[in-house]
Amino acid sequence: MFATLGVAAQAKEPTLDYKALRIDGLLFYTSKASILKTYGKPTKVTEPNYECGFHAAQQGKRYYLLHYPGLKFIGNAAEGYVLEEVDLGPRYPQRTISYRGKRLSRLTTTADFQKLFGVKVEGNEKGLFNTNADDAFRFHFVGGRLVKIDYWSPC
Repeated sequence: MFATLGVAAQAKEPTLDYKALRIDGLLFYTSKASILKTYGKPTKVTEPNYECGFHAAQQGKRYYLLHYPGLKFIGNAAEGYVLEEVDLGPRYPQRTISYRGKRLSRLTTTADFQKLFGVKVEGNEKGLFNTNADDAFRFHFVGGRLVKIDYWSPC
């Protein structure tokens, strides 16, 4: 996937306006207070031990993963939180993801994705860099349908 992201950046493919991505009304980048208001107390809170990336120990800061069923946010009070992973499988039909007012769900096909973002999905995933940033969101497909979105940051 990292190679795919690098190729995407080199090919000048469209980028993703992360400010236009929402989950259940929340921005993908948000505050802990907003997350708690929307989802309540997490099922667990952990400290990730990532070797590299924006949320790695090498940054000299502590980061926390807020776990909910089929959903994880990562961040801290100072920097805020970002959606790290969302499962769009059949166990979570209530998830409402939107991008510029268009809904993304487990019913979203690769063709729908191509229309919305202007990029073709080759294989089972597509990474889109955030506009004017080095991080990205990866969109995963099974059987031509969207099943998961996760966050990626470079080492």
